[in-house]
Amino acid sequence: MNAGDPAGGGLEAAAMRSRIEDLEGAIATALQVNALANRELNRYVATCDKLVAERDAWKGRATHLAKLLSAARKQEADVDTDEQLALILEASEAQARSQADASPSGMPVEPNETQSRVIQALISRGRAAGWLVDPNDVRKGEVLGKGTFGTTYKGSWHGGPVAVKVVRVSTPSELTTFLREVEAMSLIRHPNVVPFLGAAIHPPDGFLLLSELMTGGTLASWVKNNGSGASTRPLAQRAKAGLEVAQGMQALHAQDPPILHRDLKPSNVFIDGGGCARVADFGLARRLAPDESRATLTGETGTYLYMAPEVMRHDVYDLKCDVWSWGVLFAELMDWGQYPYWHTYLTPVQVALAVAEERLSPTLPDDLPTDLQVLGRMACQFDPEARPSFEMIVTEMAPAVRSELDADAHGATFFGRLSQLSYKWSSILGRSIYPSVRVDEAAKPISGKFVGMSQTENTSVM
Repeated sequence: MNAGDPAGGGLEAAAMRSRIEDLEGAIATALQVNALANRELNRYVATCDKLVAERDAWKGRATHLAKLLSAARKQEADVDTDEQLALILEASEAQARSQADASPSGMPVEPNETQSRVIQALISRGRAAGWLVDPNDVRKGEVLGKGTFGTTYKGSWHGGPVAVKVVRVSTPSELTTFLREVEAMSLIRHPNVVPFLGAAIHPPDGFLLLSELMTGGTLASWVKNNGSGASTRPLAQRAKAGLEVAQGMQALHAQDPPILHRDLKPSNVFIDGGGCARVADFGLARRLAPDESRATLTGETGTYLYMAPEVMRHDVYDLKCDVWSWGVLFAELMDWGQYPYWHTYLTPVQVALAVAEERLSPTLPDDLPTDLQVLGRMACQFDPEARPSFEMIVTEMAPAVRSELDADAHGATFFGRLSQLSYKWSSILGRSIYPSVRVDEAAKPISGKFVGMSQTENTSVM
């Protein structure tokens, strides 16, 4: 059959029509399927919208119930405000002092009535704030350190690393100390204060404090490179640590009412994983009652080498006693971690006697930059009123520290390190190590209010 045959053309046309009909049928089927799919999709979308609306409604109800629950928990306690809690803690401390601490050492003590009120108030606050801890969820590991009020372990809580302080509570005063530490730590959130994670309050013997694990050790060991035998920290790093401690203390004093630390020293400051200094150990911390005047604060509290003269004399004292302690800590940092008053060869009690009679104060290296010299000396003025606030210390010290950090960055070059090394050796050789007070004078007995201290007493009190 040739191409011009009419019969051949008819067959091709018929085949084309058949294919068109098949395509039309396929399109019609696809349209039907698409319509069905659209109907199903619309149904699913409507269902999802309904579920989202129900979810939002449940979230709203849950938020409302959470607020009601929080309010109910706060109402459980007899103490509704922080100010009232501070007042009751004062009553608890007075009651503990009036009681004879008759409980045998190491044996748990039953809380008195006032302490029971504080415990219930803190438990209610802990539930509402989410920091109340079940001791069964805490695992203890190696011992990190032992202090006056308990032992600190490396531990875990819900699978995360923490520092676990097991507080010894065998007397009414030790119970009050623990309650004060919980109250103080639960109020502070600051980059230069050790983060408080929670507490277990289970009388008579289940008292735990959980905080973030500080991997850098204490400031006392850090300033000497943690005993590694390496060279000591450069001035810029030491000055930065002093500034960070001041910032942490500023946060405590800025509370309303303010919090006194009363035992600030390098072993109570820790270094976190990022190399920042954080104030810790609030066992002797004291939160002022709203209407309390400085005249109500008297008595020895703290560690002799870091204690302000007015505290050792049993004079009235206020926030400025912490500033003196910072000044001693700062002098220790600036003196490459040397023990305070090391050049006098005095015992801690002899140092305390001389400081109380205003015959001895911390010394600073002669080669220290002037702005840091001035701040260090101002912090250790015998007159508390002449000492700066931590707000002023931070404001004045920040630019000085920035300047030292910039200079330290320049010293990272070979010639910078060479010039600094030469300067450091000449400074060391030119320094005077003679004491600022004679040993025989410092050891003289003190008269007046500073009584009850013997040569055999420990360097920590309370």
